[in-house]
Amino acid sequence: MAELADVVEMFSNFRLIGLRNGPDLSTTEKQLATAKAWLPILASVSPAELQHACVAWGEESQFWPAPAEIRKLCPSIQKRTAQIEAAKNDDGMGVWPRVLKYVGSLGTNCKPEEWKGRLVRDLPCSPDQAPAIIAGIEAAGWRQIAQSDNDWIRKDLGRAFSRAYQQQVVTGGKVIGLNNYKRLAGGRDVE
Repeated sequence: MAELADVVEMFSNFRLIGLRNGPDLSTTEKQLATAKAWLPILASVSPAELQHACVAWGEESQFWPAPAEIRKLCPSIQKRTAQIEAAKNDDGMGVWPRVLKYVGSLGTNCKPEEWKGRLVRDLPCSPDQAPAIIAGIEAAGWRQIAQSDNDWIRKDLGRAFSRAYQQQVVTGGKVIGLNNYKRLAGGRDVE
């Protein structure tokens, strides 16, 4: 992950390519103080990604960036942001009818180890999607799904499934607060 020397090197590159409106980095002390202020924001970024973002910024702008602008240009941050946006649009309801059939085919007394182990093969679903489906089924309740014979009950169970599915997809199962969710949605790491 990025260290103080990486941030100082990035500053040097910005100065060499002549970006305007930069901070006063005329002395080593000022340069180190500014780098120390930027480091907590960029610490989760690899040096290679930091270099990539530096080059991308130099191609896009003639002015000095803010640390958040550099983070947004890092490939891993862009990938994570795209995943989060895609996850926000995937509420799991596309797979819900198949989940109803799957649960119904195994019955109410199926043990969790059995249905979880067979999920990817029997449903079918991708291995990446399985944790979200499992979270959704657990939230709605295996027995409740298997015993549901009413469309209204299935609709309510589907909402519970959807919320848990979406939370698993977006946060990877981490329980986070609203501020961290907003930070994650903005492409910044969750503490």
